[in-house]
Amino acid sequence: MTIYEQESAIGKAIWHQVTTVVILKQNMRQTVQSEKDAKFRTALENMRYNSCTEEDIAFLETRVAGAAGAPSLSQKNFAEVSIITAFNSDRDAINSEGAKLFAMRHNVPLYTFYSVDRLAIRNKPGKKGKKMNAAISLNSVIQEAAGGLPPGVTEQLAGKLELCKGMPIMIRHNIATECCVTNGAQAVVFDWDASQLPDGKLVLDTLFVMLVNPPKTIKIDGLPENVVPIPKTSKTITCFLPDDTVISIHRQQVFVLHNFSMTDFNSQGRTRPYNVVNLSNCKNFQSYYTCLSRSSSADGTIILKSFDKSKIQGGLDGSLRQEFRELEILNEITKKRYNEELSVDINGEHRNAMLGQFYKHYSRQYLPDGVHSAIAWTAKSPIPFQNVSTITPWKILGKTEKNKPTESSDKQPDLSNSALLPDLDNDDSDSDSDDDETLVASQQTANASLENDKMDVDSDSLQLLGSTDTLEDNDEMDIDDSSIEINKMDIDLEQPINSTATYTGVKKDNSSDIAYPIVEAISSSFNTIHQTAWASDQM
Repeated sequence: MTIYEQESAIGKAIWHQVTTVVILKQNMRQTVQSEKDAKFRTALENMRYNSCTEEDIAFLETRVAGAAGAPSLSQKNFAEVSIITAFNSDRDAINSEGAKLFAMRHNVPLYTFYSVDRLAIRNKPGKKGKKMNAAISLNSVIQEAAGGLPPGVTEQLAGKLELCKGMPIMIRHNIATECCVTNGAQAVVFDWDASQLPDGKLVLDTLFVMLVNPPKTIKIDGLPENVVPIPKTSKTITCFLPDDTVISIHRQQVFVLHNFSMTDFNSQGRTRPYNVVNLSNCKNFQSYYTCLSRSSSADGTIILKSFDKSKIQGGLDGSLRQEFRELEILNEITKKRYNEELSVDINGEHRNAMLGQFYKHYSRQYLPDGVHSAIAWTAKSPIPFQNVSTITPWKILGKTEKNKPTESSDKQPDLSNSALLPDLDNDDSDSDSDDDETLVASQQTANASLENDKMDVDSDSLQLLGSTDTLEDNDEMDIDDSSIEINKMDIDLEQPINSTATYTGVKKDNSSDIAYPIVEAISSSFNTIHQTAWASDQM
Protein backbone atom coordinates (compact mmCIF):
# COMPACT_ATOMS: atom_id res chain seq x y z
CA MET A 1 0.00 0.00 0.00
CA THR A 2 1.46 3.32 -1.05
CA ILE A 3 1.53 6.44 1.10
CA TYR A 4 -1.07 8.01 -1.24
CA GLU A 5 -3.45 5.09 -0.71
CA GLN A 6 -3.01 5.26 3.04
CA GLU A 7 -3.56 9.02 3.13
CA SER A 8 -6.66 8.64 0.95
CA ALA A 9 -8.14 6.04 3.29
CA ILE A 10 -7.37 8.09 6.40
CA GLY A 11 -8.76 11.23 4.79
CA LYS A 12 -12.01 9.49 3.97
CA ALA A 13 -12.26 8.15 7.52
CA ILE A 14 -11.83 11.67 8.89
CA TRP A 15 -14.49 12.97 6.50
CA HIS A 16 -16.91 10.33 7.72
CA GLN A 17 -16.57 11.65 11.26
CA VAL A 18 -18.50 14.74 10.11
CA THR A 19 -22.14 14.18 11.01
CA THR A 20 -23.53 17.73 11.07
CA VAL A 21 -24.41 18.68 7.50
CA VAL A 22 -26.30 21.72 6.19
CA ILE A 23 -27.11 21.76 2.46
CA LEU A 24 -27.84 25.25 1.12
CA LYS A 25 -30.69 24.88 -1.37
CA GLN A 26 -31.86 28.44 -1.96
CA ASN A 27 -30.20 29.98 -5.01
CA MET A 28 -28.78 33.33 -3.90
CA ARG A 29 -26.76 34.06 -7.05
CA GLN A 30 -29.20 33.77 -9.97
CA THR A 31 -32.06 35.86 -8.54
CA VAL A 32 -33.34 37.59 -11.68
CA GLN A 33 -36.97 36.63 -12.32
CA SER A 34 -37.42 35.99 -16.04
CA GLU A 35 -38.26 33.02 -18.21
CA LYS A 36 -34.65 32.69 -19.37
CA ASP A 37 -33.30 32.86 -15.85
CA ALA A 38 -35.77 30.22 -14.65
CA LYS A 39 -34.50 27.90 -17.40
CA PHE A 40 -30.93 28.75 -16.45
CA ARG A 41 -31.51 27.89 -12.78
CA THR A 42 -33.15 24.59 -13.74
CA ALA A 43 -30.25 23.70 -16.04
CA LEU A 44 -27.72 24.43 -13.29
CA GLU A 45 -29.65 22.39 -10.73
CA ASN A 46 -29.77 19.40 -13.08
CA MET A 47 -26.13 19.90 -14.08
CA ARG A 48 -25.05 19.55 -10.45
CA TYR A 49 -26.21 15.92 -10.64
CA ASN A 50 -25.00 15.32 -14.22
CA SER A 51 -28.63 15.05 -15.30
CA CYS A 52 -29.28 17.84 -17.80
CA THR A 53 -32.31 17.26 -20.01
CA GLU A 54 -32.58 17.96 -23.72
CA GLU A 55 -34.50 21.13 -22.81
CA ASP A 56 -31.54 22.22 -20.65
CA ILE A 57 -29.11 21.56 -23.50
CA ALA A 58 -31.26 23.51 -25.94
CA PHE A 59 -31.29 26.49 -23.59
CA LEU A 60 -27.53 26.39 -22.97
CA GLU A 61 -26.92 26.35 -26.72
CA THR A 62 -28.67 29.72 -26.92
CA ARG A 63 -25.87 31.16 -24.75
CA VAL A 64 -23.11 30.16 -27.19
CA ALA A 65 -21.44 33.18 -28.80
CA GLY A 66 -23.07 33.93 -32.14
CA ALA A 67 -26.28 32.06 -31.39
CA ALA A 68 -29.61 33.78 -31.94
CA GLY A 69 -30.60 35.65 -28.81
CA ALA A 70 -27.17 35.35 -27.17
CA PRO A 71 -25.44 38.54 -26.00
CA SER A 72 -22.69 39.80 -28.27
CA LEU A 73 -19.03 39.82 -27.37
CA SER A 74 -18.84 43.28 -28.92
CA GLN A 75 -20.99 44.72 -26.14
CA LYS A 76 -19.09 47.08 -23.83
CA ASN A 77 -19.95 45.08 -20.71
CA PHE A 78 -18.06 42.05 -22.06
CA ALA A 79 -15.07 44.00 -23.44
CA GLU A 80 -12.54 43.08 -20.75
CA VAL A 81 -14.28 40.32 -18.80
CA SER A 82 -11.92 37.61 -17.59
CA ILE A 83 -12.60 34.34 -19.45
CA ILE A 84 -13.05 31.21 -17.32
CA THR A 85 -11.29 28.19 -18.79
CA ALA A 86 -10.14 24.80 -17.55
CA PHE A 87 -6.43 24.64 -18.39
CA ASN A 88 -3.54 26.76 -17.15
CA SER A 89 -2.08 26.73 -20.68
CA ASP A 90 -5.26 28.27 -22.12
CA ARG A 91 -5.36 30.84 -19.34
CA ASP A 92 -1.72 31.83 -19.89
CA ALA A 93 -2.16 32.14 -23.67
CA ILE A 94 -5.30 34.27 -23.32
CA ASN A 95 -3.62 36.48 -20.71
CA SER A 96 -0.62 37.04 -22.94
CA GLU A 97 -2.78 38.07 -25.89
CA GLY A 98 -5.08 40.08 -23.64
CA ALA A 99 -2.21 42.21 -22.27
CA LYS A 100 -1.12 43.21 -25.76
CA LEU A 101 -4.67 43.94 -26.91
CA PHE A 102 -5.35 46.01 -23.79
CA ALA A 103 -2.30 48.21 -24.43
CA MET A 104 -3.27 48.67 -28.08
CA ARG A 105 -6.89 49.44 -27.29
CA HIS A 106 -6.01 52.07 -24.70
CA ASN A 107 -2.99 53.32 -26.69
CA VAL A 108 -0.62 53.08 -23.72
CA PRO A 109 2.93 51.70 -23.54
CA LEU A 110 3.46 48.19 -22.22
CA TYR A 111 6.39 47.68 -19.83
CA THR A 112 8.08 44.32 -19.26
CA PHE A 113 9.32 43.48 -15.78
CA TYR A 114 11.59 40.45 -15.37
CA SER A 115 12.12 38.11 -12.47
CA VAL A 116 15.54 37.56 -10.88
CA ASP A 117 16.38 33.85 -10.98
CA ARG A 118 19.10 31.70 -9.47
CA LEU A 119 19.54 27.94 -9.49
CA ALA A 120 18.56 26.54 -6.08
CA ILE A 121 20.65 23.64 -4.75
CA ARG A 122 20.71 21.90 -1.39
CA ASN A 123 23.67 19.71 -0.53
CA LYS A 124 23.49 16.56 1.56
CA PRO A 125 24.01 16.93 5.32
CA GLY A 126 27.62 16.92 6.43
CA LYS A 127 29.15 15.11 9.36
CA LYS A 128 27.62 17.54 11.81
CA GLY A 129 24.24 17.35 10.14
CA LYS A 130 24.52 20.81 8.58
CA LYS A 131 23.21 21.51 5.11
CA MET A 132 24.99 23.83 2.72
CA ASN A 133 22.80 26.09 0.59
CA ALA A 134 23.72 27.69 -2.69
CA ALA A 135 22.00 29.96 -5.20
CA ILE A 136 23.90 29.68 -8.46
CA SER A 137 23.33 32.04 -11.36
CA LEU A 138 21.74 30.44 -14.41
CA ASN A 139 23.56 30.31 -17.72
CA SER A 140 22.03 32.26 -20.57
CA VAL A 141 20.31 29.31 -22.25
CA ILE A 142 18.55 27.96 -19.16
CA GLN A 143 17.93 31.49 -17.93
CA GLU A 144 16.08 32.38 -21.13
CA ALA A 145 14.11 29.13 -21.12
CA ALA A 146 13.05 29.44 -17.47
CA GLY A 147 12.18 33.12 -17.77
CA GLY A 148 10.02 32.53 -20.84
CA LEU A 149 7.92 29.78 -19.27
CA PRO A 150 4.24 30.58 -18.67
CA PRO A 151 3.12 30.89 -15.04
CA GLY A 152 1.21 27.62 -15.23
CA VAL A 153 4.45 25.65 -15.11
CA THR A 154 6.30 27.91 -12.65
CA GLU A 155 3.92 27.67 -9.68
CA GLN A 156 2.06 30.85 -10.74
CA LEU A 157 5.14 33.08 -10.28
CA ALA A 158 5.76 34.75 -13.66
CA GLY A 159 9.18 34.98 -15.26
CA LYS A 160 8.13 38.24 -16.85
CA LEU A 161 5.17 40.57 -16.40
CA GLU A 162 3.96 42.85 -19.18
CA LEU A 163 2.06 45.67 -17.46
CA CYS A 164 0.61 49.10 -18.01
CA LYS A 165 -1.41 51.39 -15.80
CA GLY A 166 -5.07 50.40 -15.55
CA MET A 167 -4.47 46.77 -16.57
CA PRO A 168 -6.57 44.19 -14.69
CA ILE A 169 -4.52 41.79 -12.57
CA MET A 170 -5.14 39.06 -10.02
CA ILE A 171 -3.18 38.69 -6.78
CA ARG A 172 -1.88 35.13 -6.40
CA HIS A 173 -0.74 35.02 -2.79
CA ASN A 174 -2.04 35.92 0.68
CA ILE A 175 0.11 38.99 1.29
CA ALA A 176 -1.92 41.06 3.78
CA THR A 177 -5.30 39.56 4.59
CA GLU A 178 -6.19 42.46 6.89
CA CYS A 179 -5.89 44.76 3.88
CA CYS A 180 -7.79 42.39 1.54
CA VAL A 181 -4.57 41.61 -0.35
CA THR A 182 -5.38 37.93 -0.65
CA ASN A 183 -4.96 35.09 -3.11
CA GLY A 184 -7.54 35.53 -5.87
CA ALA A 185 -8.28 39.20 -5.18
CA GLN A 186 -8.85 41.26 -8.33
CA ALA A 187 -7.27 44.65 -8.90
CA VAL A 188 -5.96 47.06 -11.54
CA VAL A 189 -2.42 48.38 -11.87
CA PHE A 190 -2.11 51.84 -10.29
CA ASP A 191 1.67 52.46 -10.33
CA TRP A 192 4.97 50.75 -9.58
CA ASP A 193 8.44 51.20 -8.17
CA ALA A 194 11.09 49.44 -10.27
CA SER A 195 14.84 49.23 -10.66
CA GLN A 196 17.16 48.33 -13.51
CA LEU A 197 19.60 45.45 -13.81
CA PRO A 198 23.04 46.03 -15.35
CA ASP A 199 21.70 44.83 -18.70
CA GLY A 200 18.95 47.47 -18.61
CA LYS A 201 16.04 45.18 -17.90
CA LEU A 202 13.38 46.34 -15.44
CA VAL A 203 12.69 44.54 -12.17
CA LEU A 204 9.66 45.31 -10.02
CA ASP A 205 10.39 46.24 -6.43
CA THR A 206 6.82 47.20 -5.47
CA LEU A 207 3.61 47.15 -7.48
CA PHE A 208 0.77 49.46 -6.41
CA VAL A 209 -2.68 48.18 -7.31
CA MET A 210 -6.23 49.42 -6.77
CA LEU A 211 -8.47 46.66 -5.39
CA VAL A 212 -11.70 45.96 -7.26
CA ASN A 213 -14.77 45.74 -4.98
CA PRO A 214 -12.89 44.78 -1.80
CA PRO A 215 -14.96 43.51 1.17
CA LYS A 216 -14.12 46.70 3.01
CA THR A 217 -12.60 50.07 2.19
CA ILE A 218 -8.82 50.11 2.57
CA LYS A 219 -6.99 53.36 3.37
CA ILE A 220 -3.20 53.36 3.74
CA ASP A 221 -1.44 56.59 4.68
CA GLY A 222 -0.07 58.35 1.64
CA LEU A 223 -2.05 56.25 -0.85
CA PRO A 224 -5.49 56.76 -2.44
CA GLU A 225 -8.46 54.74 -1.20
CA ASN A 226 -8.22 50.99 -1.93
CA VAL A 227 -4.68 51.32 -3.33
CA VAL A 228 -2.29 48.84 -1.71
CA PRO A 229 1.40 47.97 -2.25
CA ILE A 230 2.51 44.48 -3.30
CA PRO A 231 6.24 43.93 -2.68
CA LYS A 232 8.57 41.64 -4.56
CA THR A 233 8.54 38.08 -3.18
CA SER A 234 11.27 35.44 -3.01
CA LYS A 235 10.27 31.83 -3.58
CA THR A 236 11.94 28.59 -4.57
CA ILE A 237 9.94 27.00 -7.38
CA THR A 238 10.12 24.01 -9.66
CA CYS A 239 10.23 24.74 -13.40
CA PHE A 240 9.43 22.33 -16.23
CA LEU A 241 11.52 23.31 -19.24
CA PRO A 242 10.31 22.66 -22.82
CA ASP A 243 12.75 19.72 -23.19
CA ASP A 244 11.20 18.05 -20.09
CA THR A 245 14.12 19.06 -17.86
CA VAL A 246 12.99 19.85 -14.32
CA ILE A 247 14.98 22.40 -12.33
CA SER A 248 14.51 24.24 -9.05
CA ILE A 249 15.15 27.97 -9.13
CA HIS A 250 15.04 30.74 -6.56
CA ARG A 251 12.83 33.46 -8.11
CA GLN A 252 12.18 37.05 -7.06
CA GLN A 253 9.00 38.54 -8.52
CA VAL A 254 5.72 40.22 -7.58
CA PHE A 255 2.98 37.63 -7.01
CA VAL A 256 0.40 38.82 -9.56
CA LEU A 257 -0.87 37.62 -12.94
CA HIS A 258 -2.91 39.20 -15.71
CA ASN A 259 -6.66 38.89 -15.26
CA PHE A 260 -7.93 38.44 -18.80
CA SER A 261 -8.53 34.77 -17.99
CA MET A 262 -8.77 32.53 -14.93
CA THR A 263 -9.15 28.80 -14.35
CA ASP A 264 -12.39 27.21 -13.22
CA PHE A 265 -10.66 26.33 -9.95
CA ASN A 266 -9.78 29.96 -9.28
CA SER A 267 -13.28 31.14 -10.20
CA GLN A 268 -14.88 29.26 -7.31
CA GLY A 269 -16.85 31.44 -4.92
CA ARG A 270 -17.17 34.38 -7.31
CA THR A 271 -20.38 36.00 -8.53
CA ARG A 272 -20.00 37.56 -11.98
CA PRO A 273 -22.65 39.81 -13.55
CA TYR A 274 -20.92 39.21 -16.90
CA ASN A 275 -19.53 35.71 -17.27
CA VAL A 276 -17.61 34.50 -20.34
CA VAL A 277 -16.65 30.81 -20.24
CA ASN A 278 -14.76 28.37 -22.43
CA LEU A 279 -16.10 24.86 -21.80
CA SER A 280 -14.13 23.06 -24.52
CA ASN A 281 -11.54 21.61 -22.10
CA CYS A 282 -13.75 21.07 -19.06
CA LYS A 283 -13.32 17.43 -18.08
CA ASN A 284 -16.58 16.68 -16.30
CA PHE A 285 -19.93 18.02 -15.16
CA GLN A 286 -18.41 19.46 -11.97
CA SER A 287 -16.18 21.73 -14.07
CA TYR A 288 -19.10 22.76 -16.31
CA TYR A 289 -21.16 23.59 -13.23
CA THR A 290 -18.37 25.64 -11.63
CA CYS A 291 -17.89 27.76 -14.77
CA LEU A 292 -21.55 28.44 -15.53
CA SER A 293 -22.80 28.88 -11.97
CA ARG A 294 -20.61 31.98 -11.52
CA SER A 295 -23.17 33.91 -13.59
CA SER A 296 -25.75 36.04 -11.85
CA SER A 297 -28.06 36.03 -14.88
CA ALA A 298 -28.68 34.25 -18.16
CA ASP A 299 -28.25 37.44 -20.19
CA GLY A 300 -24.81 37.95 -18.62
CA THR A 301 -23.59 34.51 -19.71
CA ILE A 302 -21.64 33.78 -22.90
CA ILE A 303 -20.21 30.37 -23.83
CA LEU A 304 -17.32 30.97 -26.23
CA LYS A 305 -17.52 27.74 -28.20
CA SER A 306 -19.78 24.74 -28.60
CA PHE A 307 -19.66 22.21 -25.76
CA ASP A 308 -19.89 18.47 -25.27
CA LYS A 309 -23.37 17.77 -23.91
CA SER A 310 -22.46 14.18 -22.98
CA LYS A 311 -20.39 15.54 -20.09
CA ILE A 312 -23.46 16.94 -18.36
CA GLN A 313 -25.86 14.08 -19.07
CA GLY A 314 -26.06 10.44 -18.04
CA GLY A 315 -26.54 10.76 -14.29
CA LEU A 316 -24.22 9.97 -11.40
CA ASP A 317 -22.33 6.75 -10.88
CA GLY A 318 -23.43 4.61 -7.96
CA SER A 319 -20.73 5.70 -5.55
CA LEU A 320 -21.21 9.45 -6.05
CA ARG A 321 -24.98 9.05 -6.00
CA GLN A 322 -24.67 7.25 -2.65
CA GLU A 323 -22.55 10.08 -1.27
CA PHE A 324 -25.17 12.67 -2.25
CA ARG A 325 -27.90 10.51 -0.73
CA GLU A 326 -26.13 10.11 2.60
CA LEU A 327 -25.49 13.85 2.78
CA GLU A 328 -29.23 14.42 2.29
CA ILE A 329 -29.95 12.12 5.25
CA LEU A 330 -27.35 13.88 7.41
CA ASN A 331 -28.89 17.21 6.41
CA GLU A 332 -32.28 15.90 7.52
CA ILE A 333 -30.80 14.77 10.84
CA THR A 334 -29.26 18.22 11.40
CA LYS A 335 -32.57 19.93 10.62
CA LYS A 336 -34.50 17.67 13.00
CA ARG A 337 -31.94 18.23 15.73
CA TYR A 338 -32.21 22.01 15.28
CA ASN A 339 -36.02 21.82 15.46
CA GLU A 340 -35.77 19.52 18.50
CA GLU A 341 -37.52 16.73 16.62
CA LEU A 342 -34.66 14.22 16.63
CA SER A 343 -34.81 11.11 18.78
CA VAL A 344 -32.19 10.99 21.52
CA ASP A 345 -31.25 7.54 20.23
CA ILE A 346 -29.74 9.09 17.07
CA ASN A 347 -26.40 10.24 18.43
CA GLY A 348 -23.65 8.39 16.56
CA GLU A 349 -20.12 9.76 16.56
CA HIS A 350 -19.42 8.90 12.93
CA ARG A 351 -21.43 8.64 9.72
CA ASN A 352 -22.06 4.91 9.67
CA ALA A 353 -23.34 4.79 13.23
CA MET A 354 -25.50 7.89 12.77
CA LEU A 355 -27.07 6.56 9.57
CA GLY A 356 -27.70 3.15 11.12
CA GLN A 357 -29.53 4.71 14.07
CA PHE A 358 -31.58 6.92 11.73
CA TYR A 359 -32.61 4.00 9.51
CA LYS A 360 -33.56 1.94 12.55
CA HIS A 361 -35.84 4.72 13.75
CA TYR A 362 -37.28 5.92 10.40
CA SER A 363 -36.46 3.02 7.97
CA ARG A 364 -34.36 3.13 4.80
CA GLN A 365 -37.45 4.06 2.76
CA TYR A 366 -37.64 7.50 4.42
CA LEU A 367 -37.15 10.23 1.79
CA PRO A 368 -36.61 13.83 3.01
CA ASP A 369 -38.39 16.67 1.24
CA GLY A 370 -36.62 18.42 -1.61
CA VAL A 371 -34.31 15.56 -2.71
CA HIS A 372 -33.48 15.88 -6.41
CA SER A 373 -35.03 13.21 -8.63
CA ALA A 374 -31.56 12.18 -9.88
CA ILE A 375 -30.64 10.83 -6.43
CA ALA A 376 -34.07 10.01 -4.97
CA TRP A 377 -34.88 6.50 -3.75
CA THR A 378 -38.20 4.69 -3.33
CA ALA A 379 -39.90 2.24 -1.02
CA LYS A 380 -39.24 -0.53 -3.55
CA SER A 381 -35.60 0.51 -3.91
CA PRO A 382 -34.50 1.94 -0.54
CA ILE A 383 -31.20 3.64 0.12
CA PRO A 384 -28.39 1.04 0.45
CA PHE A 385 -26.71 0.61 3.80
CA GLN A 386 -24.27 -1.83 5.40
CA ASN A 387 -23.82 -1.52 9.12
CA VAL A 388 -20.29 -1.79 10.55
CA SER A 389 -20.35 -2.40 14.28
CA THR A 390 -16.62 -2.70 14.99
CA ILE A 391 -14.48 0.42 14.75
CA THR A 392 -10.75 -0.04 15.23
CA PRO A 393 -8.63 3.12 15.61
CA TRP A 394 -5.87 4.02 13.20
CA LYS A 395 -2.36 3.07 14.19
CA ILE A 396 0.77 4.96 13.18
CA LEU A 397 3.87 2.81 12.92
CA GLY A 398 7.26 4.35 13.56
CA LYS A 399 10.26 3.87 11.31
CA THR A 400 11.57 0.92 13.33
CA GLU A 401 8.17 -0.79 13.37
CA LYS A 402 6.93 -0.46 9.85
CA ASN A 403 8.56 -3.63 8.55
CA LYS A 404 7.50 -5.76 11.50
CA PRO A 405 4.58 -8.16 10.99
CA THR A 406 1.42 -7.28 12.83
CA GLU A 407 0.24 -9.45 15.69
CA SER A 408 -2.77 -10.76 13.85
CA SER A 409 -3.38 -11.15 10.16
CA ASP A 410 -6.85 -9.68 10.47
CA LYS A 411 -5.25 -6.34 11.33
CA GLN A 412 -3.38 -6.11 8.05
CA PRO A 413 -4.48 -3.11 5.97
CA ASP A 414 -6.48 -4.33 3.00
CA LEU A 415 -8.56 -1.92 1.02
CA SER A 416 -8.62 -4.02 -2.12
CA ASN A 417 -12.38 -4.41 -1.93
CA SER A 418 -12.99 -0.70 -1.61
CA ALA A 419 -13.74 1.35 -4.70
CA LEU A 420 -12.97 4.58 -2.86
CA LEU A 421 -9.29 4.66 -3.71
CA PRO A 422 -8.27 5.79 -7.19
CA ASP A 423 -6.91 3.40 -9.78
CA LEU A 424 -3.17 3.63 -9.28
CA ASP A 425 -2.13 0.99 -11.81
CA ASN A 426 -0.47 3.68 -13.88
CA ASP A 427 0.74 5.73 -10.93
CA ASP A 428 4.52 6.00 -11.03
CA SER A 429 4.76 7.36 -7.51
CA ASP A 430 6.27 4.96 -4.97
CA SER A 431 6.65 5.37 -1.26
CA ASP A 432 10.15 6.27 -0.14
CA SER A 433 11.79 3.63 2.02
CA ASP A 434 13.42 6.43 4.03
CA ASP A 435 10.14 8.09 5.03
CA ASP A 436 10.07 8.80 8.74
CA GLU A 437 6.60 7.33 9.23
CA THR A 438 4.30 4.97 7.41
CA LEU A 439 0.58 5.23 8.04
CA VAL A 440 -1.24 1.94 8.32
CA ALA A 441 -4.99 1.50 8.48
CA SER A 442 -6.75 -1.51 9.90
CA GLN A 443 -9.27 -3.48 7.84
CA GLN A 444 -12.10 -2.71 10.23
CA THR A 445 -11.49 1.04 10.15
CA ALA A 446 -11.27 1.08 6.37
CA ASN A 447 -14.57 -0.76 6.14
CA ALA A 448 -16.22 1.63 8.59
CA SER A 449 -14.98 4.64 6.65
CA LEU A 450 -15.46 3.44 3.11
CA GLU A 451 -18.00 0.65 2.79
CA ASN A 452 -21.00 2.90 2.29
CA ASP A 453 -19.34 5.38 -0.03
CA LYS A 454 -17.37 3.50 -2.66
CA MET A 455 -16.65 6.57 -4.72
CA ASP A 456 -14.12 6.25 -7.53
CA VAL A 457 -11.80 9.24 -7.33
CA ASP A 458 -10.65 10.38 -10.75
CA SER A 459 -7.37 12.11 -10.01
CA ASP A 460 -7.57 13.95 -13.34
CA SER A 461 -10.75 15.70 -12.21
CA LEU A 462 -9.17 17.12 -9.07
CA GLN A 463 -7.76 20.59 -9.49
CA LEU A 464 -5.17 21.39 -6.94
CA LEU A 465 -3.86 24.86 -6.39
CA GLY A 466 -0.06 24.83 -6.39
CA SER A 467 1.86 25.77 -3.29
CA THR A 468 2.23 29.49 -2.76
CA ASP A 469 4.22 29.43 0.44
CA THR A 470 6.63 32.34 0.55
CA LEU A 471 10.23 31.44 1.21
CA GLU A 472 13.07 33.65 2.32
CA ASP A 473 16.33 34.10 0.42
CA ASN A 474 18.05 31.32 2.33
CA ASP A 475 15.27 28.78 1.88
CA GLU A 476 16.18 25.65 0.04
CA MET A 477 14.81 22.94 -2.18
CA ASP A 478 16.17 19.58 -3.23
CA ILE A 479 17.07 19.17 -6.88
CA ASP A 480 17.58 15.96 -8.78
CA ASP A 481 21.24 16.04 -9.78
CA SER A 482 20.45 13.97 -12.86
CA SER A 483 18.04 16.56 -14.19
CA ILE A 484 20.74 19.08 -15.00
CA GLU A 485 24.49 18.98 -15.49
CA ILE A 486 25.99 21.77 -13.46
CA ASN A 487 29.44 21.37 -14.99
CA LYS A 488 28.08 22.29 -18.42
CA MET A 489 26.79 25.68 -17.24
CA ASP A 490 28.52 29.00 -17.49
CA ILE A 491 28.18 29.75 -13.79
CA ASP A 492 28.76 33.23 -12.46
CA LEU A 493 28.73 33.18 -8.67
CA GLU A 494 29.24 36.90 -8.36
CA GLN A 495 26.38 38.38 -10.37
CA PRO A 496 22.67 37.43 -10.10
CA ILE A 497 21.13 37.07 -13.52
CA ASN A 498 17.49 37.69 -14.29
CA SER A 499 15.39 35.67 -16.70
CA THR A 500 15.84 37.04 -20.22
CA ALA A 501 12.88 35.96 -22.28
CA THR A 502 12.94 38.44 -25.15
CA TYR A 503 10.05 40.86 -25.42
CA THR A 504 9.50 42.23 -28.89
CA GLY A 505 7.20 45.01 -27.80
CA VAL A 506 3.70 46.05 -28.82
CA LYS A 507 3.08 47.58 -32.21
CA LYS A 508 1.87 51.11 -31.65
CA ASP A 509 -1.16 52.26 -33.56
CA ASN A 510 -2.01 55.93 -33.24
CA SER A 511 -5.35 55.58 -35.00
CA SER A 512 -8.37 56.34 -32.86
CA ASP A 513 -10.69 53.68 -34.27
CA ILE A 514 -9.30 50.66 -32.35
CA ALA A 515 -12.54 49.86 -30.59
CA TYR A 516 -12.93 46.11 -30.87
CA PRO A 517 -13.33 44.45 -27.43
CA ILE A 518 -10.54 42.30 -26.07
CA VAL A 519 -12.83 39.33 -25.48
CA GLU A 520 -14.08 39.44 -29.08
CA ALA A 521 -10.54 39.61 -30.44
CA ILE A 522 -9.44 36.72 -28.24
CA SER A 523 -12.48 34.68 -29.26
CA SER A 524 -11.80 35.17 -32.97
CA SER A 525 -8.29 33.76 -32.63
CA PHE A 526 -9.05 31.27 -29.87
CA ASN A 527 -8.46 28.19 -32.02
CA THR A 528 -4.91 29.37 -32.63
CA ILE A 529 -4.35 30.25 -28.98
CA HIS A 530 -5.64 26.88 -27.85
CA GLN A 531 -2.88 25.07 -29.76
CA THR A 532 -0.36 26.38 -27.21
CA ALA A 533 0.68 23.33 -25.19
CA TRP A 534 2.76 23.32 -22.04
CA ALA A 535 3.98 20.72 -19.65
CA SER A 536 1.30 21.17 -17.00
CA ASP A 537 -2.45 21.57 -17.43
CA GLN A 538 -3.40 20.84 -13.79
CA MET A 539 -4.41 23.47 -11.29
